[in-house]
Amino acid sequence: MFSDGRVVREIGPRLTMTTWGETPDAERRPAYWWSPDWSLTFPTETAGAWDVARPGPAGLTKIVDGLRSAGERLRELPSRQIADALGRVGERILDEEKAELSSFVAAEAGFSPVMALRVVEGMAEGWTRPALRRLLEAEFDNPAVLDGFTSVRNRLLHARGPGLTFHLGAGSVPGVTATSVIRALLVKSPSLAKPGAGDVALTVALLRLLWREAPEVAAGAAVLYWEGGAPANHPVETLALAEAKQVVAYGGPEAMERVRELAGPETPVLFHGPRTGVVVAAAETDPAGVAEAAALFDQRGCVSPHIVLFVGESEEALQWGRSLEEELQALESAIPPGPVPLEVSARLHQLRGALDLRGASGESVGPLGDHVLVADLEDVEPVGARAVWVVRCENEGAVEAALRRLGPVLQSVGIGDPGLRERLAPAAAAAGATRIVAIERLAFPPPEWIHDGRGPLRELVRWAERE
Repeated sequence: MFSDGRVVREIGPRLTMTTWGETPDAERRPAYWWSPDWSLTFPTETAGAWDVARPGPAGLTKIVDGLRSAGERLRELPSRQIADALGRVGERILDEEKAELSSFVAAEAGFSPVMALRVVEGMAEGWTRPALRRLLEAEFDNPAVLDGFTSVRNRLLHARGPGLTFHLGAGSVPGVTATSVIRALLVKSPSLAKPGAGDVALTVALLRLLWREAPEVAAGAAVLYWEGGAPANHPVETLALAEAKQVVAYGGPEAMERVRELAGPETPVLFHGPRTGVVVAAAETDPAGVAEAAALFDQRGCVSPHIVLFVGESEEALQWGRSLEEELQALESAIPPGPVPLEVSARLHQLRGALDLRGASGESVGPLGDHVLVADLEDVEPVGARAVWVVRCENEGAVEAALRRLGPVLQSVGIGDPGLRERLAPAAAAAGATRIVAIERLAFPPPEWIHDGRGPLRELVRWAERE
């Protein structure tokens, strides 16, 4: 189990999408954006319903030059002004754009329309003016340190974002790359973003809307999609990594190895690898909240729970697991899932069959329906598709031991009971969890959350002190 340190596999279709907003072709939508003031045009290729720009290394150099020039102007803007501009875009998405935009997110990421709307709403709520102001204030005692040397606790400090941040997205979770770009712009770092295949729509939409709201801020970012790891794209990806002063990358161990190999030896690489969410439950835990947390994102997010550590007797675990199955079944119509890849369906069928045989022989394991599998920890194999593994733990000590075993892949731990959450928080943190939270808050962390153990803005800046 977890021999390679990975639990979450990215699940989702290739790019398939219809148009949204102003596009030059009624059948397709650009999978790219940069400042219209640069007057740059490049050859494009069709990928599904996308037009994908192919600037080549020479064209990418022009984009990078434009970003660096825009970055100099970006540094002259007050950080709160940048945050307010970005926040107005988040509010516009919530108030005016979410319905139309979610239809494209659904097609691109393989979500149902209801799911896509929930995802767009949940992401955009973290992009509003109040949310971004809270983020700045949580990360910096005085956000003015981003604008110049500022007195903080009797020291004159200045926090600077790098000259160019390259955001290398992966997978099919919408909003991840857009959030990464927002963070970089908040610290005045111009950004080149390569989103994952299921994350293009929100990233491009964010910058298009930002251009209408604050072109001087939007000019500090550009989006280009290409298929990561494809040999034909190596020259562009290699150049992007070489030009970057900082890289924020998402993906598995192979992606991490490739990025570290190609990035400059002095270039900081901030990597966010595969993670999973875990729930600690007992008989009194409401299974409805656990079901919704597992259903959102169709379990593709790093905060999505795949495993429930149940404190109680075997019969209690089975009874609670049946209730969880009922709740997950109900969500099939309330928040319909997207299509499940054939290989995932086949693997789930195998896992259910193996547990069914063991249950028939008298073991306290087995599938409880289409979603819930009761098993021992060593049997757990998270595959997504809203499959939730319920592992019985005799007591809190057994929960702590299980968390230690899950440590390399832990992200968030959801615990409903406040007292239990307080007691288990030290052990969860020691095991590797970076967020211990109420179950209903699992799916959408606040913008200031400690992402993989690091402050989301503080990890992006370099500090200077004037003595």
